[in-house]
Amino acid sequence: MGIDFNKIQWENIKRTYGLWWERKLNRPLIGAILEGKDPGRSQPSCSLLSQQNCHDLSIPAKDIIDRIDYELSKNIYLGDAFPYFNMDCFGPGVVAAFLGADIDNSTGNVWFHPKKFLPINELHFDIAVSLLDKISIDLT
Repeated sequence: MGIDFNKIQWENIKRTYGLWWERKLNRPLIGAILEGKDPGRSQPSCSLLSQQNCHDLSIPAKDIIDRIDYELSKNIYLGDAFPYFNMDCFGPGVVAAFLGADIDNSTGNVWFHPKKFLPINELHFDIAVSLLDKISIDLT
């Protein structure tokens, strides 16, 4: 069955959110996600990405994506809602990993430890290209 969200809905969401950011929508954004829809297939064997398994590099990326797809397929998206997967299991500290910190999730939580302590003005984190410009979603 797949994710219950189509190209027309996506175009409407992009237009609506664009108007909201421009302060021209004249209403609040209201989205509702109803959970519990039959995804039309069996649950993949891959566990959902979490702090407990995020370090396991033996899990193929396609299996992780398949599990996320399965989870999103169990929802109905109403109003201004759209399918998304919250990667919050890594928290804001993931920026520390991009800056070179070691990741430790041996306790069931993710901790970031710097290889060396630097003053904040000596930390440099640049994003060369906007990720939103690179995202392409095929909803066919």
